[in-house]
Amino acid sequence: MSVALQIFEAATEAPTTVAGYPDYIVAKLKLANRSQRWLADETGISRSRMQRLLCGDPAQRKPLRLQEKQAIFQALSVDEYTATLVTELMGFNTEEGFEATVAIASMLSSLFRGLPGQVFTAIQHIEGFEHHDVREEYGLVLKEAVLRTIKTNFQEIASRRGLRLDQLLTGDRHGR
Repeated sequence: MSVALQIFEAATEAPTTVAGYPDYIVAKLKLANRSQRWLADETGISRSRMQRLLCGDPAQRKPLRLQEKQAIFQALSVDEYTATLVTELMGFNTEEGFEATVAIASMLSSLFRGLPGQVFTAIQHIEGFEHHDVREEYGLVLKEAVLRTIKTNFQEIASRRGLRLDQLLTGDRHGR
C-alpha cells in the first residue's frame, strides 16, 4: 500500500485508531513548555480526564473523543492533517528528534494538501486520457518520480548551502 494511501486512510479513520496522537500531544506540550494542566484549562477537559488521555502507558490510555481531539489541536494550534503525518513519522524513531519530525511532517502536509484534487483535475485535462486508463501501478511510477525530484532538489539545496558556507569561511563574498 502506498504511503499516500496509508496517510489518507489514517486521516479518515476514527481518531481512536491512531495511537500516536497522545504521544504527539505530549511531545508538542514539552516543546511548547506547557503542561497537561494548562491544556486541560485551555480545552475545558477535566484534568483527570486529560491525565487518562495522555497517560505515559499506552495500555492505560483512554481513547480520545472527536471533540476532545479537536479542542486539543485547536489549543496547540495544530491541524489534524499535520498531526496525522507526525504520528506516522514518529513510528520511524528517527535520531533527529521530534522537531525534525514536525518539520518534515509540515513539509509533507504542504505537499499533500490539495494534491489529490490537483492530480484528478490534471488527469481530466489530458487529451486522449480517460479515467479508465488510470492504473494503480501508475502511482508507484509517480511516487518514484517524486522521490527522485525531492532527492535532486534537496541535494541542490545542500550543495548551495555548502557553497555559501565555503564562501563565508574563505571570506569570498562574491563566489570567486
